[in-house]
Amino acid sequence: MQDYTRERTDLPVYSRIDKTGVWRLFVTRTLESGQNMVIVQYNPTGLDEATIEKVHADLVERFSKGTPTVHSLYIQQSDSKSVDLNPTIPFQLIYGVPHIHENLLNLQFRISPSSFFQANTPAAEKLYTIIRRWAMGQAEPAPSDAVLLDLCCGTGTIGLSMASAFRKVVGIETIPAAIEDAQINAAVNKVENAEFFVGRVEDTLPKQLERLNQEALERGQPTSVVAVLDPPRAGLDRSAIQAVRACRSINRVVFVACDFAASLQNVVDLCRPTTNKFAAHPFRPVQAVPVDLFPDTKHCELVIELVRDYIPAPARTVPAALP
Repeated sequence: MQDYTRERTDLPVYSRIDKTGVWRLFVTRTLESGQNMVIVQYNPTGLDEATIEKVHADLVERFSKGTPTVHSLYIQQSDSKSVDLNPTIPFQLIYGVPHIHENLLNLQFRISPSSFFQANTPAAEKLYTIIRRWAMGQAEPAPSDAVLLDLCCGTGTIGLSMASAFRKVVGIETIPAAIEDAQINAAVNKVENAEFFVGRVEDTLPKQLERLNQEALERGQPTSVVAVLDPPRAGLDRSAIQAVRACRSINRVVFVACDFAASLQNVVDLCRPTTNKFAAHPFRPVQAVPVDLFPDTKHCELVIELVRDYIPAPARTVPAALP
């Protein structure tokens, strides 16, 4: 890609200062399965149709040959202020297959260009193992009659990897393509007790909990709910945390922060004393552990287990950070 942009001196790299130029982003997704996806984002402003067609043909020519093999080549045209790929703007497949696939914890996952999937699969397996153990209450028997809420579920990796331990999994995600992937992943892996819904947590969670409560009434027994929150880097909107706080059937939360400084306010709001805005009993953190998903960088994932403040604190041994 660098060679091509240097050759095309008529198509300069995009400047985020003066908002001119063409080439904005070059993204690769390289999986343990050996499959690779390439996404090229460029600014089409001022380019005629013939130039765009030539650019696409050149990209296909370069990425369809050589090693490593590129299985999916997408472009995204964007003149937005965002510095990232924009999931609200269409991705156009110009070469290869629409999706790539990864194996994780003996499950297979389909990945679309706009879908979130952890970049480090071996470390992600360690991360999800911790989440599963803490969501189940660690040493307690698997809560087979409980419901797992997978909030900000992406392609369903967390929920599907834990579905065997819960009566039902309910996933919520704002990106439609990710939910489509999650539904396909559930079918491919023959997971029949998982449901996935498109929407914001603060809007969708109350509706789903109302449905679960109605099911509990019909079954004649209360529903115990465990929530896993794995928000984007910036954390969740405060209204989403208020929705979680207000759901009295949620007694345990496993919070996964890829940038704890950005997510700190979410954790504070889960734990702050009861007010009109933050209903029901607060949570309290009982244990936390970092997981290094990003070797040779200063970043890590932080997993925090929180329970309602009226639940007795069990004796726990916090595991050492995993490599």
